[in-house]
Amino acid sequence: MRLRLSARFAVALLALVAVTGVPVAVHDRGLLDTDRCQDPAALRTTLLIPGSRPIFEERDPKPREILFAMGELDTGARAVPPLRYAIARSFDPTWITGRPAGLVLPRLETQERAFRWEQRNGESLPIHWLHESSRAVSRFAAYFFVVDGRPVKSPTTTVLGDALERLVGGARPLGVVVIGGAALARDVGKVEDAAEDWLFAAWDHYRTACGYGADPV
Repeated sequence: MRLRLSARFAVALLALVAVTGVPVAVHDRGLLDTDRCQDPAALRTTLLIPGSRPIFEERDPKPREILFAMGELDTGARAVPPLRYAIARSFDPTWITGRPAGLVLPRLETQERAFRWEQRNGESLPIHWLHESSRAVSRFAAYFFVVDGRPVKSPTTTVLGDALERLVGGARPLGVVVIGGAALARDVGKVEDAAEDWLFAAWDHYRTACGYGADPV
């Protein structure tokens, strides 16, 4: 059976293909990608975050992987290694959202998940918490995502909500700031407070490096 199209419908179909197909093809080559961060390279200088000790800074990013930096935070807790942190940004959201905690704790077996809007000096961060606990030691990871210069609870929802804008205007990078490690049962509160303080300091560094200002648009 042959499908016949009227001339009017055929013209409309061709126009639709042109409008959607060209941006997709160009986007697939990264030509429409946009980044509102003024100085992404400055994000790698995590030494500027109080208490941070950098151990790895990506100097030659892979294609479309803007940044990856890792380091340690000594909380003063005894009998456990320092916490490990990471800051990553990429135009490929699957690289970021796949398993954020795995950037610092690859073998974390999550037993409990929580989400809270944490507050510090008028700032709010949407922090995800993952926990794996035993009688003696608790392991955890805490992280938040950044899209278009603002911390967001769900990058998936944000990206889908802006799908039309991104189709026309190109992809924008997704960022994640994560920290995690272990603490003895008696030190859990102290260590998690230190991790939360670091996340706020890291967001201040992130925002300053990118020039987002206090109220990013």
